[in-house]
Amino acid sequence: MYYCYQFVILLCLISVITGYPSYQDQIPNGKNVPHPCKKNYIWKGVGHLQMNGGGKRNVFGEAFSKAQHKWTKQLCEADSDKDGKSNGEELGDPNCVWTAGSKPTSTVGISHPGICEPVDSEECRSQQSYECGGEYNCEATNQTGVKYIDLKFPRTKVPPNETTFMCNTFTVPADKRYHAIAFEPLADNANVIHHMSVFACTEAEASQTKKTPHVCNMSKCRSNYITVWTVGLEGYCLKNDVGLLFGNGSFTHFSIELHWNNPKKRTDYYDGSGMRMFYTDKLRPYSEGAMIFGQQYIKLEPNTPETMVEGTCNKKCSKKTFLNRVNITSVLLHMHYLGVKARAEQYRDGKLIRVLAKDEPYFYESPDLHIFDPPVEFIPGDEIKTTCYFDTKKDFRQRSKTVWWGQGTQDEMCYVIITYYPRMKGSGFHACINTADIDPCDPQVSGNY
Repeated sequence: MYYCYQFVILLCLISVITGYPSYQDQIPNGKNVPHPCKKNYIWKGVGHLQMNGGGKRNVFGEAFSKAQHKWTKQLCEADSDKDGKSNGEELGDPNCVWTAGSKPTSTVGISHPGICEPVDSEECRSQQSYECGGEYNCEATNQTGVKYIDLKFPRTKVPPNETTFMCNTFTVPADKRYHAIAFEPLADNANVIHHMSVFACTEAEASQTKKTPHVCNMSKCRSNYITVWTVGLEGYCLKNDVGLLFGNGSFTHFSIELHWNNPKKRTDYYDGSGMRMFYTDKLRPYSEGAMIFGQQYIKLEPNTPETMVEGTCNKKCSKKTFLNRVNITSVLLHMHYLGVKARAEQYRDGKLIRVLAKDEPYFYESPDLHIFDPPVEFIPGDEIKTTCYFDTKKDFRQRSKTVWWGQGTQDEMCYVIITYYPRMKGSGFHACINTADIDPCDPQVSGNY
């Protein structure tokens, strides 16, 4: 039951949504805005700082929001990114005559209304902090001998339910031992895809799972946590000396759990998302693992501007749960819609040694992935303190009923997931999670997981 609970956490851990696709239809050429730095790439989240949407808005997104998400003459004539061209000129509506559903005056020569271009010019550098070259770039995928396999769902009908978890198990090469070195999303239907979780399992475990898409609460193929994908991430590239082990004598099957969100309960949606996994038989020195911290007792009273929730993995429990020194490579904080800010702190011998992650403000749609390069050390006995803040009073967060911990987006969570190497023995992930003020290593609590 203990590990089963952990998998529920991971399954629900990263639930993010794409930049609202319907907004693309409210501006001319909304689905045809090119990436300012990468040829043949479309910037789907036109109003956001991230290419695929979600998270913080850019200057055009702020202006679009003030215009009540409508293409007005004032918004069209404005030069949001201050690059000398009006928003209308950049989006193919120079005369500001376009209306939703009609064809724009021009569909060529489109540029980004929220990012000053050319990005590397002196004028644009003085206007914004955005720079080319910061996106996902995994050179290892082009190395000799590196192969890939697509772990992709067939086009599957999306149920007319607000939330659906869909699982599928895939056979991976097992003729020898391999290291997975990178994952790239194969996102199909942006209207429904929330996130994708990837797990691995043995042949024996896989024999008990379905090899076709099916509705699930969690996959039975879950011996080892591999990775997750969220909207806003173009891919996940492991460090050059770290890989995820699978193959002969190890894991022979991978499962992908899709989280679909269909709030309008439409009956005409289909999705065939998945992940492309790059792998090599040239094993790297280390294998990667994951660990989770946080608080599972959450009670948020209605109409309350701020409620703080904390969870601390104490020194005793840390020594019991984590058996050796490891190197932290990334940290991700997780709450749902009511979360407004959060942080994760690392203590040693009662002293704060570093803030691992601090999201102020926090955005459920696209939380920040905090990368450590070089990695930082975690020693058994180090305490991890997770602090989350929630709002049930303001704007869309207003609630009239008490909100508790739960898996749905209408519920709340307070977690931090940390990736590290070398992977500790046993499960592919370890957890030290509080239940109110009870010691997370209390046998009675662990037994109820």
